[in-house]
Amino acid sequence: MRRVVISALLSIMVASKAFAFTPAEQGQGPVAKVPGIPASLLPAYNRLADGWSWAGHLDAESYSNLAGGQARGTTANLLGQLGGRLDTGRAGLWTGGQFTLTGLGILAGADPEGYSAALQSPSNIYAPSRLHLYQLSFRQQLGAGVQLRLGYDDINHYFDVVGNAENLLNSAFGFTPTITENVPGNGSYPYSALGALIGLHGDHWGTKLGIFQGDAQHQFTHTFARGYLALWEGGLRWGSASGASEGEEGDDGAAYVLKLGAWHYRQPHPELPELSPSTSGVYTVWEARRELTQGRRLGLFLQGAAAPQTINRIPWQLALGLRLQQPFPGRSGDSLSLGVTRSWLRSAVLRADEDLPAGPIHPAETAYELTYVAQLRPYLSVQPDIQFIHRPQGVYPDATAALLRVHLEFF
Repeated sequence: MRRVVISALLSIMVASKAFAFTPAEQGQGPVAKVPGIPASLLPAYNRLADGWSWAGHLDAESYSNLAGGQARGTTANLLGQLGGRLDTGRAGLWTGGQFTLTGLGILAGADPEGYSAALQSPSNIYAPSRLHLYQLSFRQQLGAGVQLRLGYDDINHYFDVVGNAENLLNSAFGFTPTITENVPGNGSYPYSALGALIGLHGDHWGTKLGIFQGDAQHQFTHTFARGYLALWEGGLRWGSASGASEGEEGDDGAAYVLKLGAWHYRQPHPELPELSPSTSGVYTVWEARRELTQGRRLGLFLQGAAAPQTINRIPWQLALGLRLQQPFPGRSGDSLSLGVTRSWLRSAVLRADEDLPAGPIHPAETAYELTYVAQLRPYLSVQPDIQFIHRPQGVYPDATAALLRVHLEFF
């Protein structure tokens, strides 16, 4: 069965600490859904009885800021997720229906931003300690290529997904910072938002439209009184990769993928804590996949985003990189990834929002990342990671961060 949401990671770093791909389900077509936290190593939902299945994982992370930024130091985080799913067709009820329920638990140390000072956080799983509902949703297949979703869900499971960047740990390779930094009330990890989504697809195209509550940090209060976030995404895919047949469901079967998206955030109460003024933006994702010799697979990606309104602290973002699967003979579960992400900064907004050191603000923050996922067992992986961040928040010294992640699956 399909894999779902959220990431693969434990980092244990010795020094002085949100999902990875989720294949597009039927109705998503070439516009795949992948969480901001890579989930490629997550277990598939495992069958309990006819129509009933479950999945869970436990991830730990240690993060060390080795030089630069705001301060040197080490911190750690622990993340767990457990969920169940009911397929109505297999349970003998009606065809095309699926209920999903998952909970999320986080035990957090210090915020890595307090060390690196980077807006593009080196850790994509850090969040304040919490235990909460993460997903409560219903999906109904309405016909060939048409799908409806309702309920609480992570928006980044369905929009602005970059499959070839799934193993990179910097948060900027997930949901674009032009959304996460400019719209803190958005419903992406560790939050989820109440909303509705309809998706249509053919063999080589897909489109989807969704609308979600505008203050996901307060899931069950003021649900419809604090605005909304509306998103549209359309995509094309062509060619086949790794022996996949034309029309195979999900982006990983396509040699080339191109997506375009647009969003609008409406917020009538920007004066409230952790909310922001109304704003809009666009994004695009291009991916290519090619099978090499000896079972190796190479994936490339390019991601760009814009939210140019003067109220936004990050008006532009550009990211690119690659992933090499099975880099060494006999290591079929391993992968090597390299990425670069650059977020342009609007100094006047940053000065107003943050307590920054005196001095000019550099026009952009750039992060370089190299990471390796080593699969030790089908249910266990370890991921060392190194990142270099040039001009965190535009004013701090260049930072060097090291992480080690370990991911454990439940069966």
